[in-house]
Amino acid sequence: MGKLKTKKRGKHRVKPTGLQSTSEALKEQLDIEVTDHMLPHLEELSSPSADTRECACACLANLVSDSRAIPQMLKLGVVKRLGSLLVDESERVRLGAAGCLRNLTLEGHETCASIIEDDVMSSLVVFFRQSIGQMQNLSPSARQSVKCQTYGMVEQALHLLWNLTEGSPVAVSIFNQQNLMSLVLHCLQPSGYPLSLVVPAAQCLYSVSEDNTHVSGQLAESAEALCVLKESLQCSGSTANHLLLRVITAGVLFNISRHLPIATKVDSMHAITQVLSIALDVDIQAEMKAVVPALTECKPEIQDDKEPEQVMEVKTMLTTQQLALEVLANFCCADGDSSDDGEWEDTDDEANNDDELVTESNGVIHEIPPLVSADKAAAVVTQCLPEKALSKCKFADPAVYQVLGGHSAGQHLIAKLNTVQSRALVALHNLLSSLCTEALYSGEALCNLWNLLFHLASGDTSEGATLRDDEEFLEAVTGALRSVLQRLKDTKVQCVSSQQIALLCSVCHSSKFSSVRANIVGMLGIIGTMIAQCHSRMERLVAIGTALVSAASCDHDLWVVAEALDAIFDVFGDGDEAMIAAEKINLLKILQQIASTLKKRMRAEKKHLGSRVAVVDIARNNLQRFIRYLKTEGHT
Repeated sequence: MGKLKTKKRGKHRVKPTGLQSTSEALKEQLDIEVTDHMLPHLEELSSPSADTRECACACLANLVSDSRAIPQMLKLGVVKRLGSLLVDESERVRLGAAGCLRNLTLEGHETCASIIEDDVMSSLVVFFRQSIGQMQNLSPSARQSVKCQTYGMVEQALHLLWNLTEGSPVAVSIFNQQNLMSLVLHCLQPSGYPLSLVVPAAQCLYSVSEDNTHVSGQLAESAEALCVLKESLQCSGSTANHLLLRVITAGVLFNISRHLPIATKVDSMHAITQVLSIALDVDIQAEMKAVVPALTECKPEIQDDKEPEQVMEVKTMLTTQQLALEVLANFCCADGDSSDDGEWEDTDDEANNDDELVTESNGVIHEIPPLVSADKAAAVVTQCLPEKALSKCKFADPAVYQVLGGHSAGQHLIAKLNTVQSRALVALHNLLSSLCTEALYSGEALCNLWNLLFHLASGDTSEGATLRDDEEFLEAVTGALRSVLQRLKDTKVQCVSSQQIALLCSVCHSSKFSSVRANIVGMLGIIGTMIAQCHSRMERLVAIGTALVSAASCDHDLWVVAEALDAIFDVFGDGDEAMIAAEKINLLKILQQIASTLKKRMRAEKKHLGSRVAVVDIARNNLQRFIRYLKTEGHT
């Protein structure tokens, strides 16, 4: 065994001048200013006057808007003091404390973890048992006389709980242990409580029921809970918030569906897809165009709480469609589908004499997701969800982007529309991967879909829309294109042009996103296997081979290297045309060079590979087998 070497730590370098750097001085000055501004309010939190405590909560909530101040707030123990105020005798103080803590949780998972460490959940649990317990004892007529302040207080606390359970598994564990599900479920009554209270309750349930056997099992096994969910799913009302509530409830039903009896499960599948269909029927781009006059009458910079009602409705509808597409994307995954990170064992290449490549049947590389059940597929197709998802992939009118981009509220709408577009592409990708319907996968339909998505990705659109170059969009659209090609391969229809291949080969090297490069080398691999069986396509085959070899040799991300190697195995594994092309690009020599460094790279980068370790290791072992195969075929 080798000796365990202790890492040498670099010595702290003494500054030649003995002075702070400018950035250090500015940070220290900011900390001093924040502390000076905050300390009086911290003291006021302990004031005997409820008005003073309430005012202090409001002032601290305003400080949270400056993200630079948050680390200092956490350091000074603001969370513990606010947490104790969640059970204050004054409703207004409880409302202020919950609102301030809610604002803090918007800063991300690390902040949520810090808040949990300060034991805010203990006070929050007591708050819910007191507040919702009192609400449970009210008669329907008495609920109408309850002050709006009481509902506002519970609403803020529900948002706080939702954010914490989304950002911290510890919060989910406490949620389970303290049986908060029944208390939150009580708020899910659109006929008895205002939507401003019901919607965050539904969002909280949707968050905690995902991959949570404890909560999802409780909901599925309770007849009372299922009745409440049914009422929420079927709530009447024409506003965007009503539709949002229905979609969130559909998401909760999907999360618990694996625990439902078969008969109930089938009915719930159709109920879920019906709600998703209704949500996706809304022409959101037309709605955005309709708000342009309302925005042009406003100042370019307006606060969220001063937005025109029409703008707020569109924003809510965008959130609704985003969530509907996320539920649809998950809906198209096989039941019980889960990813297995696996562990990498450093196998000896020479000891493994099996020359057969590890493929999908025994190595799980590029495995197409299992087909969904017939009941799910029927529910999706009956509601025309593939077509509706596709309609959300398109860009809006460029004039709309131009006008909305001049207003802060309009910019928010554009950002949310971009998110909807990306979610639609992911949903389409999952639909293509998991559904098997001849009407959906005819050769002509797939060719049209390929060209449409390719135009979206390349910016070559008839509407002249600007190309999105963010990772979320490019990963989603290239993933959808890859799924289309996989289906085209099954139909043996050729519709990829030379210009499209040339562009893919170029972007394969130039894209700065590893997920996009991985999708593109996967696409090139599929195209290569399709044209390798055809004659008179040598020029295209050589171009694809050259791009794949370059990616396998030069890409700095080992995951992309593995994807490129898998594509090479597929393209050059069989056929006379493929063998000739392999000779032209000196494939054997280059692969031998890659093999000599790949194992060393894996050892150096193993900790950064995460769940992709097994995929890279299988590609490495397959590389040795493929080299031996090429040698037996007479390559030099």
